[in-house]
Amino acid sequence: MTFKALKTIGLILALAFVIVPCVLGQINHTNGNARSAVLKVNAAVSAWSETDMADRLMAELSRNGNGEIIRAEALSATMPPFPSDIYSTDSLANWGMESGKHYLVIVNIESEGLQKQRTFNIPLIASKYENVGVVIGELRIFDVTRRRVLLSEQYTFEKEARGIFQAAPDDNINDADLHVSAPEKIRFFRELETELAKELAKKIRSVTSLR
Repeated sequence: MTFKALKTIGLILALAFVIVPCVLGQINHTNGNARSAVLKVNAAVSAWSETDMADRLMAELSRNGNGEIIRAEALSATMPPFPSDIYSTDSLANWGMESGKHYLVIVNIESEGLQKQRTFNIPLIASKYENVGVVIGELRIFDVTRRRVLLSEQYTFEKEARGIFQAAPDDNINDADLHVSAPEKIRFFRELETELAKELAKKIRSVTSLR
């Protein structure tokens, strides 16, 4: 074997020692931990909610300890702001790759409040009216490694706050017995959001490896 051939082989080996670790490091950074996720909750501040909905959902997702969950806000010191366009695949993929996490879990809460509804009616005999807590929003789960949306789903979550039966002659949806006082609202929305967080966590686990 000539000196030139030995020199060429040596150069190839030297490059391999430099390039391979870099490539492996990039792959590891891109793939992230298969059981890791960034949680982003977009919700208006509620007058009746004592705790951030994101905190409730974090608690539910972290309950079994089988995964690394972090809020997007916790990365603000080292990461650019979370993409404002949550429907842009490129924006989510690029941000997610930089975060090093496997999934981006996005929860939008578009509205949350009480609605009075007639839920039961026998004409000319009786009706049931309810004051119902209603949360409307969207759940999106993005797989960073595959650059694809795993789930995009609108949801409506309801829970009865108070209900009454009325005889047909009364038939008043504004009955005073349907009123929910301020202290009751705080307690009610705490229960409603806790139940919603459990349902969302169940859905998130069903389509990811965060089990």
